[in-house]
Amino acid sequence: FILSSCLRVWPTNPKCWLQLRNYLFQLNVSFVLKALSLEAKALLFMDKIARYQEAILQILTEYSKVRYSNLQAENQLIADKENHRYQVVTIGWEGKKFIHDCPMHMDIINGKIWIQRNMTEVDLGLKLMESGVPKSDIVLGFLSPKIRGYSDYAVS
Repeated sequence: FILSSCLRVWPTNPKCWLQLRNYLFQLNVSFVLKALSLEAKALLFMDKIARYQEAILQILTEYSKVRYSNLQAENQLIADKENHRYQVVTIGWEGKKFIHDCPMHMDIINGKIWIQRNMTEVDLGLKLMESGVPKSDIVLGFLSPKIRGYSDYAVS
């Protein structure tokens, strides 16, 4: 009932849009997507990107708060929300040596989260899944395409 009534009035009823969106994510049924207009599909995709961006920023913000006892360095969160590129950069000094490193880097490409770099003990894939991102939308970009097929995550 929700589906048929919402498809008729969804453009004029934002509340209906939220009900429909929640219904689709709960069922995860592809045939329902076929019934939606291109505009509705675009909104669903945009909502997915927003959820993924929020998950990434939450994880990277948590890590960027890490403080080092043996370095005069800080972690900085860099977020290009327009192009969907997210990094933590470590900047500072180790004695007389300048440090500029990128321990974490994730991108959103074609609706999937690409883990481009992870030089930490944090399991980013697991953290993303705990945030509601399915394995099929997580790509280990730091692995070669041939090796990615052997991981539990998406290939591309």
